[in-house]
Amino acid sequence: MKRFLLIALFLGVLCTAKTTYAADNVFVYRAGDVTIYRIADRMGGMPESLLLGGDRQAIAQLLTEKTICPNMFVSFLLVRGNEKILIDSGYGEKNQGQTVAILKNLGIDPKEITEVLLTHMHRDHILGLFSSVNGKTVPTYPKATISIDEAEYRFWTDRKNATKAPANQASCFESAELLTKLYANKIHLLKKDAMPVPWLRAISLPGHTEGHSGFALVAKDGKNYLFGGDFLHCLAVQSRYPDVTVPWDTDQDLAKMTRKSLLKKIAGTGTIVLGGHFPNPGAATFHTHPDGGYSYTFVQPAATH
Repeated sequence: MKRFLLIALFLGVLCTAKTTYAADNVFVYRAGDVTIYRIADRMGGMPESLLLGGDRQAIAQLLTEKTICPNMFVSFLLVRGNEKILIDSGYGEKNQGQTVAILKNLGIDPKEITEVLLTHMHRDHILGLFSSVNGKTVPTYPKATISIDEAEYRFWTDRKNATKAPANQASCFESAELLTKLYANKIHLLKKDAMPVPWLRAISLPGHTEGHSGFALVAKDGKNYLFGGDFLHCLAVQSRYPDVTVPWDTDQDLAKMTRKSLLKKIAGTGTIVLGGHFPNPGAATFHTHPDGGYSYTFVQPAATH
């Protein structure tokens, strides 16, 4: 009960407090013929008390602030020729999300987005799909196909699964129903290793949610990029101690296994990972830490906006 109250308090603060934004709210990465815009939808932070498991003293030593793991709510715009694809949609303007405003500042109308790929269906990744116009809720990206892992979609669109989801995520079922209503004929369900577009492959990363996914891009310059969603929430802590989980993980044990497996696979390979909650500048490569776990090195962007 105490933990639940801490979660509720934290979420309430996030939703009601005045939100501040990074001075550089867009970081640009070049991936061969693909330009990646990392968009800071909202700033955030995670109280240390919400990190579950691990040695508290060791965890505290990794945090830049005494009680907060700094993170961000991030979406990504990928541009390749005339293609404009969004990975995750942020919190939405109603909840202080800045993705649409930033897209417009980049000279991109939401109607130009033809694909939105969702790593999962938690509200900070999906609510940006919905906008309010004259008091009516409408699709933010009316011309877009919404691609989502099939198991993920089936889970959140079935209210019978409410007992399987963390209590703090109950409202995700409402968001799923709204998605189905507003994008009825534009939902593309992805099977394992599917390619929603010819140059991006869906990667199964379950545990955080039933069908949590990443998206892999092999650029023409030979570099590997992975949009990892929420396989890491607190980069500093969970890379070093992958067994540490967060209350939003649907399956705590599976989330651990997925995180450890992926970090082991990509460590030392030069794979550039862009996470849904990484702090600025937001892209990193991973390496085996001599004392266990993994360390990371930030990759510097090509430009900022």
